[in-house]
Amino acid sequence: MQKRKKCILIVDYDRNFARSLQDHLRSGEAEVLLAHSGKDCLARCREHSFDVVLLDQKLPDAEGPDLCPSILTANSQTKIIFTTAFPSFDNAVKAIRNGAFDYLSKPIELEELDLAVR
Repeated sequence: MQKRKKCILIVDYDRNFARSLQDHLRSGEAEVLLAHSGKDCLARCREHSFDVVLLDQKLPDAEGPDLCPSILTANSQTKIIFTTAFPSFDNAVKAIRNGAFDYLSKPIELEELDLAVR
């Protein structure tokens, strides 16, 4: 029996950063889609079922934690993993309270990313 590919959504305004994560995660046999705004993220979540959403904490049109309830409504089993260039204890707590599974600081260590998306 063939194992189903993991489906991952990367939501980050930095297109180069998002593409580099996409390339890395695809090498692990995952299907990886990109979104660059909160609006795009929610549209993708309505169209697809994701196993993991890598969500930047600060987007041009939204705060990551504010998107969590809508993401989880569309994809109730999704693991939301926050990424941020500005880590803080308060932001981590807010992310977890809003449904995040994990919280990664940029620059992201690829081994840490691989463990988080398993």
